[in-house]
Amino acid sequence: MTDERGAALLRGGMSSPRASFLELFFDLVFVFALTRVSQRLIDDLSTHGRDVLRETAETVLCCCSSRSG
Repeated sequence: MTDERGAALLRGGMSSPRASFLELFFDLVFVFALTRVSQRLIDDLSTHGRDVLRETAETVLCCCSSRSG
């Protein structure tokens, strides 16, 4: 019962079962941001003495600000 309601919220009966361009674009942006954060963490962990949390926050904020403006 709840599965049917959830499916109706996600996609209406008139929509295509294929992903739209906008959905694919946001998936691409998410994967790109995750790649950047992962690479930044790897770089920070390989060089001692850096603040990993600060660098990660800067990367996330940089990605978010470049998307919005």
